[in-house]
Amino acid sequence: MKKYHFLIQSLAVLLLASSVFVACVDDKYDLGNTDMTLQIGKDGTLTLPTSSTGKIVLKNILDFDDDAPIDTLEVNGEKFYFLNKEGSANPDDINIDDISINAPKIKGFTAGLPRTLFSGASGVKPFSPAPAYYSTMHRAGAKDAIINIINSDTHEFSYQLEDKAQFSFPSQSSSSIDKAVVRLDSADFQEGLKLNYKLTVSDHGLLKRVHLDGLQLEIPAGFVIGDQTAYIEYKKDGSVARKSVATITEDTANDKTLITFFQGKDATGFDLDNSAEIEIILKGASLKDNTIISWSKQEGQGGIAKINASEFQLLGSLNVTGKDLDTDVLTDETEMVSLLAQMKAAGSIEPLLPTNIQFSGDGEFEDGTSNSNKKITIKTFSGAIEREIDNPEPIDLTDLPDFLSDERVVLDLANPQLFLTVSCDIPTQISTDIALVAERGEGNYDYANKVKASISYDGSKNGEEMFALAEDVTAIQWPENAPARTSTVAVTNLRNLVKKIPDRIKIEGGEKNNSKIKVLLPECKDIQIGRAYRVKLDYLVYTKLTFGPDFKIVYSDTEEDMDLGSDLNDLDFGALKIEGLAKSDVPLALTLSVEPRNKKGKKLDNLQILYTMGGGAATEAGVTIRAKANGSASDKFTITIQGKNGHKLQEFLAEGENQLDAIYYEAVLNSDSSTGKDDALKTTSNIQLSDIKISLIGGVTYYDD
Repeated sequence: MKKYHFLIQSLAVLLLASSVFVACVDDKYDLGNTDMTLQIGKDGTLTLPTSSTGKIVLKNILDFDDDAPIDTLEVNGEKFYFLNKEGSANPDDINIDDISINAPKIKGFTAGLPRTLFSGASGVKPFSPAPAYYSTMHRAGAKDAIINIINSDTHEFSYQLEDKAQFSFPSQSSSSIDKAVVRLDSADFQEGLKLNYKLTVSDHGLLKRVHLDGLQLEIPAGFVIGDQTAYIEYKKDGSVARKSVATITEDTANDKTLITFFQGKDATGFDLDNSAEIEIILKGASLKDNTIISWSKQEGQGGIAKINASEFQLLGSLNVTGKDLDTDVLTDETEMVSLLAQMKAAGSIEPLLPTNIQFSGDGEFEDGTSNSNKKITIKTFSGAIEREIDNPEPIDLTDLPDFLSDERVVLDLANPQLFLTVSCDIPTQISTDIALVAERGEGNYDYANKVKASISYDGSKNGEEMFALAEDVTAIQWPENAPARTSTVAVTNLRNLVKKIPDRIKIEGGEKNNSKIKVLLPECKDIQIGRAYRVKLDYLVYTKLTFGPDFKIVYSDTEEDMDLGSDLNDLDFGALKIEGLAKSDVPLALTLSVEPRNKKGKKLDNLQILYTMGGGAATEAGVTIRAKANGSASDKFTITIQGKNGHKLQEFLAEGENQLDAIYYEAVLNSDSSTGKDDALKTTSNIQLSDIKISLIGGVTYYDD
């Protein structure tokens, strides 16, 4: 590549040659063919003619390799230089594995329900003496009389469930869940998960059926039960004789769910020789305080989903009338005559009904498999995910161009920029706190000047979003490939982060020094178990080379094997003097200093180089072309090379140990009082040198061998 030192070489050759100032300079300088037409001054000075003007264009100086982290961007028709360096901090995909809980074993109940009187539709109350129809009907045979009475009696009796019909199960916890899941709000279960209950009545005497009245199942809040997915079926000989779909009511005040199968009495009733079966299809669960499924997590560990120990209360009553009695079982005449007498004394059919019946319930979870150990498996969930990114790839700045690699360089950019591009497969909000830390040397981090930023990405809008981090977010220069969605984040300390160019910029978490980056997805919806979700986090340093007051670039190099030609060896003169006028539209001052060396690379101590600028005093510290030099008298420079301590310049041109063979040169570009905060390096920026004269001073003698 054409190095930055082209500028320095072009100036340095003026010290020892009369080359023309053009945009390209040969690596060696041969004076053997120089036009030696001389202008002779009164003091014996000879002036060699040169081209009157030379222009050094910045784009020829900064001709970088294709992989160098310097780019150009056209702004309002002009091209500017940008520092361009990209990297990635992509974490592993989010993939939440199995979340399942062994279904708890349900403990059923068997309850003795006592008989109570329930007023019928006519509001008839028991009384004595018995109604007249008892005597009238008694004239028939005993069995016919009983049948006639129970068909005419309007009394209704019930067996109240009250708090005696109760299912329960113990708590059951899942195995540890991926620690990326930091909160579970709700879950959808696998297909086929059901909660089944079987209800039976025993010790029911002459009863052949009962009517379920106001039947409800009260369960703790939490299970999600869909429409038409909770019902009770009357089974008869293995077939469904009657099905009633329940209504679901959430009692949020008491953290209960009420499943109502009958608002009032079911007129059909179910046959006591068979069963009534409740089936509830469980679609999912809501995980909140005081719900049937809860969630807990300890710091740094995987969470636990827990089915809490719970009770399911069956409410309502089992109602009967005389029509629900099975008189076919009555065959003993003596027994029937006795029953008639008891009925007459009671004024009702009460003596025909059992004083107590046994009401039983059994329950179980079904998961749609034939496995003996049933599982409650979560297929999707909603909640919060936090993905940790450990040791992301740093922004490596070790491959910067030579002129930015000197340890004395201060990259005081007016408004440095860093861009973060975020995308995610999960349509949710993403937030993360990051810190940028300069690393100089191996493991030497500058935490005092770290940059902290908070990023919030709205994944519901889909696609990538680019965030620009800068101290002045009103003056962002966006990359050409920026996505459609962009946002700005104001930060502090970004200038100090890169002032002293680091080897690397580490990206870490913003909580404390050397912490992991935590990417929080606080409101995830319907996350599928077992699916890989990608969170992408790319970063880009893309900043215009504009200058703060401390900006400083240092470049040094050595030009060796200099061929000064044979003609100067034939001249004897005291000093070589170069004069010229500088004009610049580069917004930085350039200070050039030169050190002559011999073939062994050692400094020639008895060869002196003096510089003056604008008529000032001579100095050995170098010549400075001010920023935006306009070619005025203050921009006139002279450079003189001469022997010292009794030595002549001619000694160092002759072949030998102390022959001038190499030039070590150093250039410093830095801000001065003319550099404005919006000034920037353009590819067309140039330094123009004019009125150049090279003179041989001190009584010139020409030796013609």
